[in-house]
Amino acid sequence: MRSLLSNLWRMIVNLRLSLALLLCVLLGSPLLSASPSPQIRTVQSELKALGYQPGPIDGLWGGKTRRALKKFQKDQGLPVTGRLDEVTLARLHALAAPQKAEEPATVPSEAPETPGPAQPSVPAPDIAAEGLDAGAVVSTPAPVQGLQPEEVPDAAPEEILPPRRPPAADLPIAESSPPTPVQDTKASSLAQYRRYTKDRPFQDPLLHMKFVYIPGGCFLMGSTQRLDEQPVHEVCVREHGGFLLGQYEVTQQAWEKVMGTNPSGGKRGDRLPVNNVSWDEIQKFLARLNEKGKGRYRLPTESEWEYATRAGSGGNYWWGDEPPVCDHEKINGANFAGEGCPGQAEPVGSYAPNPFGLYDVHGNLWEWVEDVYLPDAYARHDRQDPLVTTGGTHRVFRGGSWLYPAQDLRSARRDHHIPSFRFFHLGFRLVYEP
Repeated sequence: MRSLLSNLWRMIVNLRLSLALLLCVLLGSPLLSASPSPQIRTVQSELKALGYQPGPIDGLWGGKTRRALKKFQKDQGLPVTGRLDEVTLARLHALAAPQKAEEPATVPSEAPETPGPAQPSVPAPDIAAEGLDAGAVVSTPAPVQGLQPEEVPDAAPEEILPPRRPPAADLPIAESSPPTPVQDTKASSLAQYRRYTKDRPFQDPLLHMKFVYIPGGCFLMGSTQRLDEQPVHEVCVREHGGFLLGQYEVTQQAWEKVMGTNPSGGKRGDRLPVNNVSWDEIQKFLARLNEKGKGRYRLPTESEWEYATRAGSGGNYWWGDEPPVCDHEKINGANFAGEGCPGQAEPVGSYAPNPFGLYDVHGNLWEWVEDVYLPDAYARHDRQDPLVTTGGTHRVFRGGSWLYPAQDLRSARRDHHIPSFRFFHLGFRLVYEP
């Protein structure tokens, strides 16, 4: 009997030990990682730089590190496995690179200007539940005829005077100029600009950037596919006047003429869109343009951006619900993270424009807009020209980019980050008010 009890006790002890070891495997206990790992220490440092709580930076794979990694994967829309797969590591390294460079500073600031492309970083998409279908619009413009990319003009713009203060790269983000409130433009002041369509765009007097006239009207904004895109609601945009919106994303050439530097990461060129610029830095860019007294430049509001992008479409994209393809000759062509895509930004106007004549509203670069991000912004919207300016610390960007999948290019898709954040596939386009 004593022998039987002794054997039973050994079985219980062995079972408890097996369960403890199994929990160590599942929770990533440091008991199984007696020797610190340089890779794990790097992951812990990057998670901490991004605001997560991985525990001590000791190179040991503990439960806190695993939980922090899972939260990072969830925030990024990645499979939540808690494992260091290639996709997770690549996203983590890219996102943390600029943050680690700024660690010594106590406030967000830009790194000193150095030769070569800027360090890349990746935005952290918000978390929202997926739903069913996309929103619809009230009216539909005439069908598109002969959609072919246009060339950016080679005409030399008017000379911009040298800035009277240091370049934006030398200024702390906290010193950025506050945005000028968006004001409605009277119908009479824009009547003469109605003729500036996709075939005959307006060129601004300072940089000769192309702008097309967007007629005012009403549409159904949002969709049911994500919580922050709800509720679908009717919005009227510049109903009595319309507005002039940039036909292309602002180029590196235009930015450099105003700011004196080119912050873009990756490939550089005059016809490539400027990237790696924050919302705050764009305010400085706008201030230097507006002080010339030749019209007013500003970012579009979120409702203006979606209205102009949809161009009468109620589908996921301006051409409907068919997914985009990386094909310059097709109506649904766009630059995104798809098969056959270049894996970097392309020159502006490389794909077909929407019915209003706007290029690259889906893909190429995310585009900053004026609004403050709120998850429930649409429940607070006014019907006429809504604009959210308070209540949050992040700003909105729209349109997806070359590094993101097709679903992130949808007309209704919203993303956001702090206004001092910049990364290598985020740019912008402008509204011009004469």
